[in-house]
Amino acid sequence: MILMWISIGPVETCVLLLIAAAAVVALSVRPPAAVPVEEFYYAGALSDHDGDEAPAPVLVVDACGGTTVWTRYGFDLQTPVPIQAVSIALTLRGTEVTVEERIVAAREPSPSTGEVIARFSPDCFVAGRTYHVRYNSSALSRSVTFTFVAVAGPALRLPLRH
Repeated sequence: MILMWISIGPVETCVLLLIAAAAVVALSVRPPAAVPVEEFYYAGALSDHDGDEAPAPVLVVDACGGTTVWTRYGFDLQTPVPIQAVSIALTLRGTEVTVEERIVAAREPSPSTGEVIARFSPDCFVAGRTYHVRYNSSALSRSVTFTFVAVAGPALRLPLRH
């Protein structure tokens, strides 16, 4: 019978330690598990603005009582066409949120020539979690980027910029 001796010397030990270190580094830099992307669509409740002058383009984010209410002021359309509907498409990927505003102009002139306000109540946010939001209105070429925590607190008043 042939005896086979396996000797592990200092070179083999260094090679095994190098392989183990490479495995630890590979596991530590592995990207996190893929977060599913969720899409939500919300129709805005339109109402007339009661102020004397037209408001500036602003988004007001208010979280109270477990719900979040987003109010959009100042639809400065280039052509004075009344707005028939406003909706948002909200894409949620973990805590990263992208909101795309969609505006539908009325086909016929409206007797009301005043400014409108759109209110949205997105119900997809988890209370206490911090979200990074990008709000974009392609129709008006305006956007705002902000961070908010979905807890009761003071309302955020965010100007939309070109």
